[in-house]
Parts: sequence; structure tokens; C-alpha cells
Amino acid sequence: MSLPYRLQTQEIDPASPPNEAVKACIDAWNRWRGAATMPAWTGPERLLDLPAWVLPFAIVADVRPSGGFVYRFWGSGFTTLHGYDLTGKSVSDLKPKGFAEMVERSMREVCRRKAPLLYEGDYVSKNEVVGSEIVLRLPLSHDGSSVSHILTLVWIGVRETEDWFRQDTAVGG
Repeated sequence: MSLPYRLQTQEIDPASPPNEAVKACIDAWNRWRGAATMPAWTGPERLLDLPAWVLPFAIVADVRPSGGFVYRFWGSGFTTLHGYDLTGKSVSDLKPKGFAEMVERSMREVCRRKAPLLYEGDYVSKNEVVGSEIVLRLPLSHDGSSVSHILTLVWIGVRETEDWFRQDTAVGG
């Protein structure tokens, strides 16, 4: 029997990161922005300021004027995890559809806040792996006032128990 894909999330205050790796990435974003509300996206060299081991689970998405999101950079760890590469593709191409919708909602929230969004979640993958993730979404701006790109960093772990799965919370359908 295959378990359905489920994801439960809880927002975390970025001022209180859950570990040193997340703190290092938030600190880098703060250095990039200086006194500005958001740092500029200066190109892929921005990623070189981050610890190298986070890059396989890094994503950069362009924010389209229409409100959609297209992946500019899709880390190799996501290709292994999802089984496909979405470089140059829309966030709406993520599977399952409920997951794509949740990602789009969180990206719209980053655009609305113009500030980092940090959350942790629990999930069951298509391969029946029960795991946890920490997701950090960082806004980047080409003009200093609107979000033009979103840098997403994800830390993934495996849960030792499936007790949480018996809850009736699910994203999508």
C-alpha cells in the first residue's frame, strides 16, 4: 500500500533559526542586503557566498510580472529527490498538484512580506519515506522595492517514527 503525499508545516521566526546552518544562510542574506530591505540578485555568484553543501538543495526562482514563478536554478539534490529537473520550468509543474499549490502560496507570501519566510514541515514522499524539512525562502530584488527572485534553501531529514502521520492534516488532495 502506498502512502499519500502529505505535508504539514509550521512557520518559524527567522530571527530564531533552528540551527547554525540556517543561521549562516540568513546571515549571508543580511550581509548582501546591507541597509536595503532586500538584497539584489546579482547572478549565480551570489550562491558562492553560501556553504557549498547547501547548494544541492538550493533553488532560485524568477518572479514573473504575471505573478507566476519560474525556476532559474534547480539544485541537483532536488533532481534526485523528485526524479526530474525543473530548471526553466514553472513552479506549477511540481508534482503532486497540491504540493505545487503550497509552494506557490509560500512564494506569494514572500513577495507580499518582502522578507524571509522560514518554516519546518513533516512529509511522506512518493517512496513512502517519512521525513522532515526546514525551508528558508529569501527575497531578492532587482530594484530594491519589488521581489524579482526568491532563493529557497531546504534541509531534509528522515523521521524515526510515523506517529505524526496518523493526524488528519494534509495539503492538496
